[in-house]
Amino acid sequence: MVRTRLSLQEVVNKYDTGEDPTILENLIRAFRKIQALPSSKPDSFFTIAGYHGEPFVSQDPDNPDWWGGYCQHETVLFPMWHRAYLLRIEEALRNVMAGVDLFLPYWDECLAVGSDDNPVPWILTAPTFDLDGDTSNPLHSYTLQASIANSPTEQARYAKHEGYVTVRYPRSGLVGTPGDIEKTAIHNAAFEDPDTNAAYLNANVKAWLDGTVQILPDKDTPNVPDTYSVDARYKISLDAPNYTVFSNKASMAQWVKEQSGSGHGYALEDGHNAIHLAVGGFYEKNKYNADPIRGANGDMGDNETAGFDPIFYFHHAFVDYVFWTWQKKHDATAKGSIAIDPTYDGTTSQGNPGVSQGHQTRHEQPAYAIQEAQW
Repeated sequence: MVRTRLSLQEVVNKYDTGEDPTILENLIRAFRKIQALPSSKPDSFFTIAGYHGEPFVSQDPDNPDWWGGYCQHETVLFPMWHRAYLLRIEEALRNVMAGVDLFLPYWDECLAVGSDDNPVPWILTAPTFDLDGDTSNPLHSYTLQASIANSPTEQARYAKHEGYVTVRYPRSGLVGTPGDIEKTAIHNAAFEDPDTNAAYLNANVKAWLDGTVQILPDKDTPNVPDTYSVDARYKISLDAPNYTVFSNKASMAQWVKEQSGSGHGYALEDGHNAIHLAVGGFYEKNKYNADPIRGANGDMGDNETAGFDPIFYFHHAFVDYVFWTWQKKHDATAKGSIAIDPTYDGTTSQGNPGVSQGHQTRHEQPAYAIQEAQW
């Protein structure tokens, strides 16, 4: 299977200039269609979004090593699992657009670095898109067709109700408890204008990319993330000496320690994580503050709900593009050319479906849930 993905910026430019508006229009049509499918359908946006986190439907409820979500983070499977995940939603989009050579574009997150251009393409922030007598923009947000719980034990704080509409920085999407509903309503009342919110989002993403974001700790919440330039992190990750170290934070951290104090590096996962925080925001008193506007808790900032925000897939398509760039740079594009060093952290499972806790992970590990779907 050979399929070329353009950047979303290139797709948007072809629409804006009239060179080829059909690429973007067909993408909008396809996302509208999968978001409209019943939530129980294998190709529905709801079903595919749920593979990443919520809703936690147990594959094997009697298995004590089962965790609850299928996605892979801080393991060597991080790039591979998400590559398969992108292919899954791309196939769903193609399935509802028979005869159309459709692909999932990547949001070129670093394209605007060094310029005054907005880093987030307008199609991701515009509330409306006029096409076929419909003004909805399925890339702006998604309305849940069913409720989702945040964990197998029904902890409610990050649960979302049917009819909930996904949000991004600077807004909050915490609606799981009465207290959170009240706080979220107060917080969001200050951020009602879509154009202003888009400006806030672009400014925040730009600051994260440039490494100029300022997050002030306070007495209640002293923990803040690494704010080193995301643009630089992605570029540094391309120098990782092998796939194991490149693939995830845990393996990279061990490699840095082994350099006798002279090591410095970032894994692919580092830049990825930072964009999640930049787009979603995350604040929890006494635990963590990830953005300048305190109280911003968009869906991209929570791993378990991130897949329900359509921007997630364009973000991860870029992460996959960086992965492919590393493969080309290190002559690792041929089948069987990627090897895993089992002596590193990040190479054993913490207990995911199909991989019991403590077992060695492999790059050819089946992508559970994804492989079982109807393609």
